Amino acid sequence: MEEILEVKKTNPYGTNDSRIFQENIASMNLTDLQELAVRVGVFPSGNKTVLKNKLTKSFKSENLGSSQLVIDRGPPISLDPDNPKHKEVLD
Repeated sequence: MEEILEVKKTNPYGTNDSRIFQENIASMNLTDLQELAVRVGVFPSGNKTVLKNKLTKSFKSENLGSSQLVIDRGPPISLDPDNPKHKEVLD
């Protein structure tokens, strides 16, 4: 959704959507999780499960006020029904 709407600002987690974040960390190996942890400021210790829990907790904490976050959206979005990416959003 963020790609289709061309959202220009994201947080260190790479997304503001918890579903997307959960999908991302589910596909990561331990090394990837450790790199993400360092990038977001979480101490990268523990096994894969512990690290996923730490990152999820940190993500939720970071995004508590995200509904109040103001994002520069630029000009209004116009969706073209002939564009396959836009059609996904319209359907």
